[in-house]
Amino acid sequence: MLRDVAAALRTVDRTWLRRRFDAIDGSDYDGARDDDDFEYAWSTVADVQAFYDRAAKADRSVIFTAT
Repeated sequence: MLRDVAAALRTVDRTWLRRRFDAIDGSDYDGARDDDDFEYAWSTVADVQAFYDRAAKADRSVIFTAT
């Protein structure tokens, strides 16, 4: 299962995320929606991708929560 998540995350690239970031409805988002905000979002996605890749390669499990 973790390997499936890692593989799915690898399909998210900068262009894919940028198109979706630019399509955010301003009334639904409290952020700046500028280039700096996008770069922050992209760096977070890249970090998550790398984390899941490392966990999958090490045959580990991940517990994910969101608040």
